[in-house]
Amino acid sequence: MPFYRHRRSRPFHVFRYGWAHFNQHRLNIRHGHRTPTASSTGTDGSTKKHQGITSRIKSRRIKWAGAGIGRQIILGVIFFSVVILGLSLVGGAYRLFHARQEIASAQASAVQTLSNKQALFTPGGRAQLANRLVVLSQNIDNANSELQKSWSLDVLKHIPFVSNEVSGLTQSVSDLDSVLIQGQLLLWKVNQAANSGGVNSINVPAVQAASSQFQSSEMVLSTLVRPDAGMWGPSKTVRDRLNKEIQQLVRTLHNGSRGMNFALDVLGANGPRTYFLAGLNNAEMRDQGMVLSYAVLHAANGHFTISPAQSVNGLALSKPAVPLTDPGTKTIFGPLLPTRLWPSVNAPGDFPTSARWMEAMYQQAGGTHVDGVIGIDVNALEFLLKATGPIRVSGISGVVNSGNASAILLHRLYVSTPPGGQNARRDEIAAVAGAAIQRFNTVKVDPLHFVTALSSATVNRHLLFYANNPAVESNIVGFHANGSLTSSGGNVVHVAIESGVKAKLGYYIHSSVTYNIRSGLDNTLYLATTITLHNSAPSHAKASYALGPDNVNTHITGEYIARIYEWLPSHASSPGSVLENGLSLNYSVLHVLPGQTASITMRSIIQNIHRNGAINLRFVPQGELYAATNTVNFTSPRNFGGPRTLTWVSAGTKSITWTTK
Repeated sequence: MPFYRHRRSRPFHVFRYGWAHFNQHRLNIRHGHRTPTASSTGTDGSTKKHQGITSRIKSRRIKWAGAGIGRQIILGVIFFSVVILGLSLVGGAYRLFHARQEIASAQASAVQTLSNKQALFTPGGRAQLANRLVVLSQNIDNANSELQKSWSLDVLKHIPFVSNEVSGLTQSVSDLDSVLIQGQLLLWKVNQAANSGGVNSINVPAVQAASSQFQSSEMVLSTLVRPDAGMWGPSKTVRDRLNKEIQQLVRTLHNGSRGMNFALDVLGANGPRTYFLAGLNNAEMRDQGMVLSYAVLHAANGHFTISPAQSVNGLALSKPAVPLTDPGTKTIFGPLLPTRLWPSVNAPGDFPTSARWMEAMYQQAGGTHVDGVIGIDVNALEFLLKATGPIRVSGISGVVNSGNASAILLHRLYVSTPPGGQNARRDEIAAVAGAAIQRFNTVKVDPLHFVTALSSATVNRHLLFYANNPAVESNIVGFHANGSLTSSGGNVVHVAIESGVKAKLGYYIHSSVTYNIRSGLDNTLYLATTITLHNSAPSHAKASYALGPDNVNTHITGEYIARIYEWLPSHASSPGSVLENGLSLNYSVLHVLPGQTASITMRSIIQNIHRNGAINLRFVPQGELYAATNTVNFTSPRNFGGPRTLTWVSAGTKSITWTTK
């Protein structure tokens, strides 16, 4: 039905007199408009009065007409503004949605690009990194296109609250572009370091330049963590996620920088270094593997030399090199003569303590002064062999590589040797370590792959370093490679399973540890630690050096005797515990027959464990051949936030916090 129209009317007439009048026209209802008029003349001479009334009526009509026109202009402006705003919101929402998708893709690319710890340190990883940087660049370009080439977003930029969404996403894209730039710089510097140097030579300045770039990129990215104040929609979600990812990247770069600085010192970049290299045999465990062979390593300005590996039998001592001064150490480990007998030197859990003893023992046995000690076990050798490639060692048939080192060194060399015949079968762990290091003299080794090998091996305490120079030792501590139980502070929990029989049965032992923790109403923690061992040695096997028996501690072939030690915070206590090297130490023994599984539970009370309403425990792993499975079960009558049950396979120190809600 068409709108009703007067024969004559002013512009925008239908809008000028309210909604009822508008409906009359909309519904095609005929109507008129009458204007009041004054009588021409009155007998009482009132013409002037009527004229005044007429004048006022006309004046009022003019005002009403003017006001109507103003209202219509305002209504028109509002109408068109609403239309433009609506279109802007629709178009802007569409653009923001697509921009957010591109930002999400860019974030994923950025995280894959820089958070992969191995990406920068292998040739294949760097090739993938280059491709990911291209994808990241495309994502950023697409997001910029969505945000900067849209008239609808230009309108939304001037609207309160909504403008924060646009500016927030725009800032996120800019920050991702900064991540891209840092990734490109890192790749450039790392490629320079990897491609420099040659046989028996690592280009120290190039590695130092790469390390400096790690530090520079860390500083730049740390400034990109921004508050999300004023954001409420997609931009807040993107910003919060981006902040977390940037913080993760900053931690990765920080660890990478520390790792490279640590490796540079090992490479002799800060002056010549001489290390006592102790081969740690995981088949006969102490806190780390038993020290049965050694070599002396020299490093200077990226060049390595290493002496031929030898048995520690040639370093026999007639008396202790140093006295035991710690009462707890003397009580628990004194009978093992750890400062005179090499197989016992690292029975205590604190590697710096054992390393200082090794230095003193080596010098007393006629050795030269060394700057520190490196402890390397078979797991660490496998990481190192990934960087150097396979090697050949005199006395071992075939090649030794990252896939067969443990089977050869901890099993094959012993199974055919009769009990007590190891004098004819020398431990070859130090020899393999020396051959791997000497490989730098024959092939060009990627120095950054070497850094990765060092980093991976230190995680589970398979590769440990000690330096008697405090500044160098501080760098080692920063890289978490010193094997100390106390240097990083915190409430330490460390379980060590050590061999109590003279046989190579550690190759067959698999362990799991369950910590049942109960927090009482007072400031006390009740801990029950259950250690379970499975002995996969064959039953009824022929006696051998690998399987025993030693006919001293056991007369059963394949029987494993475990000396179990548990270090806890100093304020822990249990029957028979002692204070050892600043920590509370429990001790027990467990016998496991071949093909059998056995368990033992050690109970302790830890007082004054709460700090500011929180409980924090740091579980430090033992460098076993097979990583232990750990489970923590936490209960409390109080309302604590934190994991109730958590299981992990040893992958470095695990820190767990429970907080009162």
